Amino acid sequence: MKTRTVRRSRWVQHTEAGETRTVPDHYTEDVPVPPRDWDHILLKTTLAAAVGFTGISIVWSAVSGGGLLATTATPWVAYPVALAYDAAWITCLILEWLARHDPDRAALPRRIGYAALAIVMVVIYAHGHLAGQQVAGLAGAAISLIAKVLWALVLSQFSFELPARTRAWVRVSRAEIGAELAITQQRRQLERMRGQSRALQAATGHTTTPAATVTVAAGVV
Repeated sequence: MKTRTVRRSRWVQHTEAGETRTVPDHYTEDVPVPPRDWDHILLKTTLAAAVGFTGISIVWSAVSGGGLLATTATPWVAYPVALAYDAAWITCLILEWLARHDPDRAALPRRIGYAALAIVMVVIYAHGHLAGQQVAGLAGAAISLIAKVLWALVLSQFSFELPARTRAWVRVSRAEIGAELAITQQRRQLERMRGQSRALQAATGHTTTPAATVTVAAGVV
């Protein structure tokens, strides 16, 4: 078993000339070193590869999409606008990541993300086709596809399938907390409206009669 030496300190009683004092004592201790977690290292490597491919995909799609749009717009407008192609599927990927433990909520951003990816691939191929380089167009489109597939694989390693009852409990809890948040936001808006109404009444000198409160008996429609 591998160990490493660690320097530690402690307080001890030490007596000199008949007087005892508490003094710091420094010593070394050999502690075991845990084995290298290759699973975590490989997972981080895969995540880095996905990020790298995404960066390459963004650059290439911006070049291709910008070149295609530059045929009808000035380059300084066309190339920044072309970034929107990858931004669409990356945004969907983020939303899918946030809902990775809830397959029902993750399904919609996943489908839209693949649709956005298909648009990116078509744009990249169209740019290559117009330039007379169909093979280059296909190769460029494959970069975006590889980036998306890598993210799908990484996402599968970070998502956990919850039992049906656990998913139901999460949905009910989310609905309850969401209702509390919505009511709090509505109350904040009402308080702001009430403050504006009072400020207007103070400025104009007019007051309004509060609306009548209607009490409805339970069970009466």
